[in-house]
Amino acid sequence: MASDQKGEGETVKEAEEGETVAAEDKGKEKVTAGDNSGEEKAGAKMISVECSDGKTFDMPLAAAMLSTVIRNSCKIVDDESDSDKPSGDGEISMVKLPHQVPSTIFPEVKKYCMKHAKVDEKGNSTATVFTNTGAAAASSSSTSVPDDDPTATEEEVLKNWDKEFVNVDQWPLYNLLLAAHFLDIQGLFDIASQKVADMLKGKNSQEMRDTLNIANDFTADEQQAIRALNPWAFPNP
Repeated sequence: MASDQKGEGETVKEAEEGETVAAEDKGKEKVTAGDNSGEEKAGAKMISVECSDGKTFDMPLAAAMLSTVIRNSCKIVDDESDSDKPSGDGEISMVKLPHQVPSTIFPEVKKYCMKHAKVDEKGNSTATVFTNTGAAAASSSSTSVPDDDPTATEEEVLKNWDKEFVNVDQWPLYNLLLAAHFLDIQGLFDIASQKVADMLKGKNSQEMRDTLNIANDFTADEQQAIRALNPWAFPNP
């Protein structure tokens, strides 16, 4: 009898321990499958950049790395007082931007980089995640799929965002193109260049000059010689 009671007691104890472990595992699963922003906030790194006018901007390191120029300019300062700290975990020094990237346009560059790096102002991920049920769930700061096209993929949504991003006036677009060139951000350079190409499509040389505000400094004789050498470029003389 005593043996039976002992066995029952051990069984109850094991069941209670099993329920506790299951509850802990369930909580861990919830954190893994759902919001892990707390972990990201602790690990997110920031960088400061300075424009030629002295104005500085903080941005997530993940976003800054989209620029080859910034990436090559980053200097990691190791904390020598902590010998156990691995190289690369120190503070990041200030990065000075080329003078062709003014403080008036850099916020837009930063916005593009954060969007494509899928991070927010604090460096936390805004990427679409998948729950245990397989359904996609986007964070509040990311772009959601349009209501009129629920089948659109994340890539399609991003392409639409890019089109709207460069849908600006001529001079802001020109400054974005320059910034993308001097910071070597290939994606931004590509979409800005495409926008300029779309603006010039179907226009003759004079209309292009008017659009780009370029003065025609060729004489009449020089223009005639150019037309003779390149008739394919002037189908309607």
